[in-house]
Amino acid sequence: MKIISWNIRGLNSPHKQDVLRNLVREHKPDIVIIQETKMNKEKVEKIKLFKDGEVFSGISDGASGGIAIFWNLRRVSGEPVKQDINLDFIRFHHIGDGTSLLLTNIYAPNNRFGRRKFWKKLEAIRVLYKEDMWIVMGDFNTPLQDNEKFGGVPSQLESRMVLLNFINNQGLHDIELQGAKFTWMNRRMGDDLIQVRLDRALICNEWFNHYQCSLFAISRIGYDHFLVIFVADNIIVKRNFSFRFERMWLDHPNLVQVIEKWWSIDVKGTAMYRIAKKLRNVKDNIKKWNKDVFRDLFAAKTKTELKLKEMHDKIQMSRYNEVSISEENEVLVKYHKIIIREEEFWKQRSRSLWLKVGDKNTRFFHMTAMKYKAANRISMLKIGETEMRKDDEIKKEARNFFTSLLLANSGLDGQSQSAILENIPSNISEDQNKALVAIPSEEEVKK
Repeated sequence: MKIISWNIRGLNSPHKQDVLRNLVREHKPDIVIIQETKMNKEKVEKIKLFKDGEVFSGISDGASGGIAIFWNLRRVSGEPVKQDINLDFIRFHHIGDGTSLLLTNIYAPNNRFGRRKFWKKLEAIRVLYKEDMWIVMGDFNTPLQDNEKFGGVPSQLESRMVLLNFINNQGLHDIELQGAKFTWMNRRMGDDLIQVRLDRALICNEWFNHYQCSLFAISRIGYDHFLVIFVADNIIVKRNFSFRFERMWLDHPNLVQVIEKWWSIDVKGTAMYRIAKKLRNVKDNIKKWNKDVFRDLFAAKTKTELKLKEMHDKIQMSRYNEVSISEENEVLVKYHKIIIREEEFWKQRSRSLWLKVGDKNTRFFHMTAMKYKAANRISMLKIGETEMRKDDEIKKEARNFFTSLLLANSGLDGQSQSAILENIPSNISEDQNKALVAIPSEEEVKK
């Protein structure tokens, strides 16, 4: 999936429209979002960027703003769900992999009071669509960090903090920009040069479960804003298998050192993004390490068994000497280690923790794990006369059902809702909760 975002500073010029069409032919995006069209809705919606395409133009604030979203109908279908001044929400469905996403195209106000109000409005709208996989792109009209501005007066700390609070409150991640450090420049010489990063893309956690996401900046000669391209590679697999820490890894003497090495890889961005990226780095590297160090467990077992058979066949053809004994013992030690790892592997998946490893219960562990695998899958859900068989439909219906149980208009009395809540495990104790909601003391504020 590919999304182009560009503050074009006026789309009325036929030359700019030609430049935009050339960009579409060159980069082949699924979606193009534009800020500062400086055109009315009717004129914008006459512009054609895709052979089979659609366009939606938002509400502008006079001649100073205006936003638009173009999309390729051969790749995505779009449904506008909400719009406000310089703010559009469109839900897209990707035809290729079936993924649904909520795209918000923004052109934030260029003053701090307007921006504060703007982020509050965006938060309020997001509550209505909190189940969607969200991406916010466009011109944010403020940097996020102090080093994202060069020249001129320093960026306003208040504006940066308001944006940072919005990102953290919504659980979003600021995608690291590649290809350029800044996305806007005033194109002046010497000490008068000012450069700022104003354009970015924010995504929610769910994106990391489906795609490898990147953000690129491309300069356009003669324009003050850079073109920003969001790319989502590695399309999701239909079933997401959760990452498991294998107990057999604990036997390796270098496990702690390699994890520390992967965790220490430098990552730029917000605190939440850095943590998510570091966890991703550790997970990706430990999977590769598992293959390189432990190899494929079952293939190694088969290979070792064949080696033992060859040795036994060879011994039957000749005498049993010291060399043969040494070689056999070496292979048997290796085979024993593989057997222990295999039992650990199936034990972890069978959940039969009351059995001790080493009792040769591999077959039992394997059968138990297969039983859980079959029992843990819902292949069909029937509601009334409607049958649902697709994973996405089943997940959505289950989520909606359990969410509605705790709503005020669910029909359940307070006692029933309390009974439900009592069965949900709490990760925070009562004392911890009191400490978290307590008013900070004067000494804590000073620190």
